[in-house]
Amino acid sequence: MRASYFGFPGVGLGVGFVSGGANVLAVKITPERALTEDIELGDSWLDWINWKYLGYHDAEKHLDIPFVPDRNAGIWKRVFLSSTGAVTIRNPYVATELPLPALRPAALTVYCDLSNTTNKPVSGTLRGEISRPGKPVIQFQHDVSLTRNQTEEIALTPAEIAQLSVNNPDLWWPYEWGQPNLYHLTLEFAINSEVSDTQAIDFGILQQERFVRGPEHRMPPRPVKAVETMMGRVAVRAGGSRRKKRAAGKSQQRNKSQLAL
Repeated sequence: MRASYFGFPGVGLGVGFVSGGANVLAVKITPERALTEDIELGDSWLDWINWKYLGYHDAEKHLDIPFVPDRNAGIWKRVFLSSTGAVTIRNPYVATELPLPALRPAALTVYCDLSNTTNKPVSGTLRGEISRPGKPVIQFQHDVSLTRNQTEEIALTPAEIAQLSVNNPDLWWPYEWGQPNLYHLTLEFAINSEVSDTQAIDFGILQQERFVRGPEHRMPPRPVKAVETMMGRVAVRAGGSRRKKRAAGKSQQRNKSQLAL
């Protein structure tokens, strides 16, 4: 049994855990310290509703720093308990890559962290399944050995597992460009055919790269941040006139029409 909070790996609850009885999980939280001599870092968050009544005020130094009621030290994300075997799976993730400007095949790289929570070596098999309605199911497996208390990041690529090269993928398209198609990944780790832990996520297949155009492309000369996506290269601007926005919209529609061809 492990307790986790907002993506942190969690702590084991094997010691002192009462199976079949009542248990209490006590949490001690200490705010971050030392913003100034009298102010903790957790006190510096703004609370515009209660700033007159909560906070640090110094008229001579013209300081008015409001405090949040719990001083930003409470549990404000979900806490969950999970029951696993000797090896846990955490942080599953799928990185996708397309050979732009072509949109196929898609190269999938599956990542996860495997942790051996025992004081002895463990060997087992990481099994995975990628599915989407109307598409062939992709299944794969990988043998893993972990030393005692070891955590290892696993990366499975198309070079190792040919099934992770998808010839005809349903892509995840941004708003107004198409459907945000998703695939489902399920991972499980088995020791001697007994499942130790499972994890599942949804992911989309897309390609997006950031680059900076040189200053020669601008008047006056200055670099421009841009994004290379499945729709082509798109400059990223803040604001802009209506005329420029209309021109950008027409350019995007033209790019989308070319892709359809």
